[in-house]
Amino acid sequence: MARTPRDLEPGAFHHVTARGNHKQVIYITDVDRHQFMALLERTVVNYQWRLHSYCLMTNHFHLLVSTKEGNLDKGMQFLKSGYARRFNKTYGLEGHLFLQRYWSHKIERNEHLVHVVRYIALNPVRAGLCLRPEGWAWSSYPAAVGAVPAPAFLTLSLLQQELGSPLQIERFMNDGMASGLPMPGRTV
Repeated sequence: MARTPRDLEPGAFHHVTARGNHKQVIYITDVDRHQFMALLERTVVNYQWRLHSYCLMTNHFHLLVSTKEGNLDKGMQFLKSGYARRFNKTYGLEGHLFLQRYWSHKIERNEHLVHVVRYIALNPVRAGLCLRPEGWAWSSYPAAVGAVPAPAFLTLSLLQQELGSPLQIERFMNDGMASGLPMPGRTV
């Protein structure tokens, strides 16, 4: 059975994630995470993406991106294959680092977009990696609330436009933590 073609409309917003093969860890050290972030920056720049939110977990990552040229597939191939080659070389491994293709969901409404941002930010809290989302250094959330400087390749203007000030963004996250509501879309 043929795969369903991806919706690669220019200007579209996508929640994207990729998981390690057999749920294996894809970041062993912080050096791995730094190298992934450097490659993510190159991807954002080279493919003219706008990165609105991200979170690196232990065995997967989440991105919220919009693509100027509808090239999500090409950018994800660059990101995943580049990182997998580096990871395998570093650890003397062979074969697939990532499970299958990346998963993506096109975001149609602003309401869905802000809930995806909350889902991404709260992922490490729900996984027990930190108590609060600003406690996870490998997420865009600390930058969104002004706890750390934002990397140059992160676009916070959309989040600020939708939710307001860093304090309002923090309140929105706190509401999500208090509600314990499941997030829309596929949970990964």
